[in-house]
Amino acid sequence: MPFTPAPPTPGINGNSYEWHLDVASIPVTGEPAFLNCPDITALQPNPAPKTTDGSTYANRGQDDTSVIGETFTVGYDAKVVKNSEGKVAPYLGLLIAAAQANLEGGDPTKKVLKARVYHEWIEELSWEFTAEVSFQRKNTGNADTEFLSFTLTSKGDRKIVPNPALADTP
Repeated sequence: MPFTPAPPTPGINGNSYEWHLDVASIPVTGEPAFLNCPDITALQPNPAPKTTDGSTYANRGQDDTSVIGETFTVGYDAKVVKNSEGKVAPYLGLLIAAAQANLEGGDPTKKVLKARVYHEWIEELSWEFTAEVSFQRKNTGNADTEFLSFTLTSKGDRKIVPNPALADTP
């Protein structure tokens, strides 16, 4: 029987803007009050396996690699938008404050915040974690729109959570 290539999957294509990010200060008690981050682009959740090699002579030079955990980072760019008072949006202020928390003798525990990343219609793609924040400027040209490139580095507690974009998620 001759090979017949499979046709494209019928349906509607997904879009990259269907991913969302929320951030919150870590509360002393109760649940975090998440702020949505609407003015972002290039959101990239990056899980990478953390491995160890248990090879012995019996493996005859071949790896015996086990996954023992993960490194999870989320990278994205945030557009800097000022309101009429010259202030940035609350979510952006929170991120900048967290990234700079330990400068000038500040409290390094404030460098960590809660975050969640989720897809608006893929139920299984929804995670919550604590993260350390860092950023750098993205655009430096004379007439460029100001964007900051953020990296959220998980503290090792990423977990699957009910998707906040889907009201009927249990």
